[in-house]
Amino acid sequence: MTTGTKPWRDPRVAVGELLLLESAKRALAGARVLWKGLPLSVRSWVSPGSRWPGLAHVLSYIGTYDETHDIGNFAGSLVVVHQQYSRSSADEKR
Repeated sequence: MTTGTKPWRDPRVAVGELLLLESAKRALAGARVLWKGLPLSVRSWVSPGSRWPGLAHVLSYIGTYDETHDIGNFAGSLVVVHQQYSRSSADEKR
């Protein structure tokens, strides 16, 4: 198994991911601006209703998407990785 090589990716997929990520970031930033623009009395009235289960997880997922899905963390095709690992020597597996 060679180290330091990155698997080939279709550039169209990478561009699509970047566009989706940037759109999500802009939408989240816009939502924050709108939320902070509301009077405190409105925010305190709406806030308890926004504590639905899963809402924090979804917002956290969107907020950390770029770090989580960084191409540097991508393992490539796991089938190919497993095959290469199976064929490697004991020294290479360490």
